Formats: sequence, structure tokens, C-alpha cells
Amino acid sequence: MVDTPAAAGDLLIEVFDDGGIRVSPPAGRAGIATLAETVKWAEAVGAAGGRVRVTGAIESSRVAAVLDALEPRPATIEAGSPQPWRRGWTSLMWAADHGLERVVTDLVARGAPTGASRPWRLSPYRLAMRRGHVPVMLALRAAGVRDPARVRPPGAPDAVVMRPYIGFFLWPMAAVPVIIGIVAAVATGSPMAAIVGLALGVLLVVLGRFIDSMAGRTVVAVDGPLLYSRRLTRWRGPVDLRHLVAVGLRETLHQRSPTLLRLANGTAAETGEGEPPARPTVAAGFDDEIVTMLRERPGVRVLTIYMSATYLRPGLERHVLAHLDRTRTVVSSSAEARFVAITPPT
Repeated sequence: MVDTPAAAGDLLIEVFDDGGIRVSPPAGRAGIATLAETVKWAEAVGAAGGRVRVTGAIESSRVAAVLDALEPRPATIEAGSPQPWRRGWTSLMWAADHGLERVVTDLVARGAPTGASRPWRLSPYRLAMRRGHVPVMLALRAAGVRDPARVRPPGAPDAVVMRPYIGFFLWPMAAVPVIIGIVAAVATGSPMAAIVGLALGVLLVVLGRFIDSMAGRTVVAVDGPLLYSRRLTRWRGPVDLRHLVAVGLRETLHQRSPTLLRLANGTAAETGEGEPPARPTVAAGFDDEIVTMLRERPGVRVLTIYMSATYLRPGLERHVLAHLDRTRTVVSSSAEARFVAITPPT
């Protein structure tokens, strides 16, 4: 939502039971908003002669708190249930997945639940982790939300770690052989079936944990402008995003990780981290003139980070962009086009 709304027409404010607020402005698309942004919208629409309508569970204390913040009180207040977010997510899950730091901070401050809407779904923190939204993860941590990541790069115990949770989907399946074993044991009168079912359930849990940690995708850790990456069990980096030589981006046909983010740096050259730019596969993603520059410059290494539409994007790219020093770093045309696409409008 915009900070200073100014439009004539009617305004619809939908308040969810968890404190989330969806604002449908007179012009433009509806979207989730903070309480402060909602108040600004109501004031602007009211000043323009428009009608402010509020709907939600009127008996809810969180809805009442929103109504108390709207002065003057809206003339139209309707009891109802707002259209749910996608997949039945909570408002905080929606805001975390989209990297809306201000909305996340506002929701937590107003007492929104910080867990997942269902036990088998990803929590808001894990949604932000999957998308690479560093500011959201930090905001949730500051609010006391537990960090589920158990891995840290050496020397960076407080680094923000972003990783996939592929094995999570195998864990609920572990109950299937256990239930089948118990049913078979009752039917046959032999406890062996229950023991076998329990063993298979434990095996699925162990397998899920293994796939979760060894999935092959890049595990990324962030410590301010320092960026670490891990492939399988090996940490590489850190790379100082403020002192990058060049940034490249390559889209491939790979199903699992179709996007390769290339970070050419000199900070990791002393330890041999990354790959030398002389290799053709490492040079892919850079413009021809950048490749020539990298090959002629001694000590430069290229660190590759594997991403996909649902993994590390767009949060990690925005984090890199936030720390990028344009006076030091050359950006390829592919990366520049992506940075322009993900830069929020001012």
C-alpha cells in the first residue's frame, strides 16, 4: 500500500480475526496494509467526500481496535467474513511470504499469531526464509519468534540462514505405515506388524531430515553485507556485497534451480572460495565485456547461487541490491533488468 493515499471514491476496509487488514482503495488493487496506512486511507477518502466501509467480525477485539483507531468512526460497519488469503493462510503468513516488513511488524505488534494456520504448513518465518526476505526474518526475530534454522556458517553464529524445507513434506507420511502397522497388528494379533510399521515411520522421518539437509540447493546465510553459501555440507564465502567486482544472472532450463546468480568478488580469492571466471560455465550470465574484464583481473572468483521461482526469490536479490555499491560493481544487463523489475516504486 502507498504511504500517502489521495483518491476520490469509496474505501472498503476488511479486518480479519487475526488483525490483518485488507484495503480496497477507490483506485488501484486491494492489498494488505498496516493500521497506520489504513488510517491514512480513511482520512484521505473521508476528506475527499468518499464513504468508508468496514467489514469483519465486529465482536473480535482486534477488529474493535482497528475501529477505535479510525476517527471519525466509519458510518458503515458490517459484520462479515473477509475473503480468505490464498491457501487459507493467516495475514502474517501472507505478509511474510511477500516480504512486507512493515506489515509484519505491525501485525506482530498488534498480537497476530506467529505460527502457521495448519500444522503441516510453513510458518511465517519459514515462508520468509524460503523467499529470502531478510528484513522480515529479522523483524520476526526481534518480536521473539524462534529461528528454526540449525545451521550457521563458521564464525557467524547469528547469521540469517535461508534454506529449503523439502524433507518437511515426508514427515506427515511417516504416520501412514505406523497406522497400517497398528491396524494389522490388531487384526492378526501379532505385535510384529506394529513394530515394522513404527520402524518404517522412523525411516521416513530420518529420510525426510536427510533430504532436507542434503537437497542440493544452495543454503544461504546473511550477516549484514556478508553473504555465505553452502552446497551440501561445505560453506563458501563470505562475500562482501559492498565490494563485488561484478554481478550476473543467468536463466536456464533446469527444473529445480533455473536461475543462477553470479557474484564475482575479490574478497574470497585469498581462501580460494568460488570458481575462477576462466571457466565458461562460470562466465555464463555476464556480458561479454564483463567476462573479458574478469579474466584479465587477477584473483577474482565467482560464487554461484542457485535460485528458483519459489526459493530465495525475490528477497535475496533485493538484499544484494540493497548493499550494492554501483561505483565498484559492474552489473550485467540480465541482472540489471531483474533489479529494475523487483525494485519497489517510490
